[in-house]
Amino acid sequence: MVAILSDDVIAWIWVQDEKLIKAIYHKKHKTLVIFDEHDEVLLKREGVDESQIKKIEILFLNCGAQRMDST
Repeated sequence: MVAILSDDVIAWIWVQDEKLIKAIYHKKHKTLVIFDEHDEVLLKREGVDESQIKKIEILFLNCGAQRMDST
């Protein structure tokens, strides 16, 4: 997974079922991508707006995710 954290990117990381899971949201492209520990894409959704990502982030945080960007 190659992702440069910037103002345009929000990233999360957590462990689920003993596997590392990573999620990246690109604000400009409104795209959410979730990767497994081998950087294989588990889910990709386009057209995700910021109000939706706030709800998704709550789910991630309830799973023990940590936000990796500066905000």
